[in-house]
Amino acid sequence: EATMVTALGWLNEHGAGAAAVSTITPDRYHTPAVALLTLRNPAVRPRWFDGRESLILPGEANSLLVVPGFTPIPAELRPYLAGATLIDELPMRPNDLDRPVRIDRLAENDVALAGLETAGLPVRFDDYVELIGYTLPTAAARPGDTLRLVTAWRLLRPLPDASIFAHVVNTATSGAAEPLAVADSLGAPGESWVAGDVLLQLHTITLPDDIATGEYPLAVGVYTRGDRRRLVVNDGRDMVELTHIVVEDNE
Repeated sequence: EATMVTALGWLNEHGAGAAAVSTITPDRYHTPAVALLTLRNPAVRPRWFDGRESLILPGEANSLLVVPGFTPIPAELRPYLAGATLIDELPMRPNDLDRPVRIDRLAENDVALAGLETAGLPVRFDDYVELIGYTLPTAAARPGDTLRLVTAWRLLRPLPDASIFAHVVNTATSGAAEPLAVADSLGAPGESWVAGDVLLQLHTITLPDDIATGEYPLAVGVYTRGDRRRLVVNDGRDMVELTHIVVEDNE
C-alpha cells in the first residue's frame, strides 16, 4: 500500500475539501480501510473509485483528483478531465511500477459534462441515482465488435452492493428484453457514494459473432448484486433505453 499511503500523506499535508481518489481496490475493506489508519486531516472528504473503468467528479467546487500510475484513465473518460489542472506529481521510487501519482484540481462539472447525450434524460432510479447522460462514439457495429459506452449518473445516496448493467437486447421474438450482449460493472462502490457527485462508468460490450443484422435497443439499469434486485424508474421500468445499435453485415 506504499502508493496509497504516499498519496494519503499528501492529502494530510495539503488537502482540503472533496478528493476523488483512484485505486485498484476501492472497496470498503481495502483502500478506504488504509485511509482510516493514515488519513488524519479532517478537512479532506475522500471518494473512492477505480480509474481504469470509472471516474468520480465530486459535486463540491475546487475538488481534487488523485490518480496513481496503476489506474490509467482510459481514452473514453479523459474528455471529462479536459478542464483539470495539474497541481502536483508524486514521483515515488524509481523502481515503482505505479508511479507517478498525479494530483489535479478539477473544473466545474457543468463544463466537464457539456458533451453528453441527454435526450429523454435525466431519469431517476428509485431514490439512489439519476441517469443524466451518456456517450457512444458510434451506434453502427458488426458482429463481434466491441462497443465502449460511457454513462453519467448523479449520485443521490449510498447504495451498498450496487452494480450497473448495459444490455444490447433483442425484442423481436417475444417482446421481452432478451440480453444479447452484456456489460455489468461498477468502478465506484455504492456504499461510498456521496450525494451530489457525478459518476462516469465505462461499459465495454462485445457483440456475439453470430448476431443477426438489424437494430437492437441499448439499455442500462442499476441493481444490487446480493439479491439481484433492480432499481426502477417512476413508470415501473427497470432499465432505460438509450439508443439503438445498428448491426451491419460483415461482408
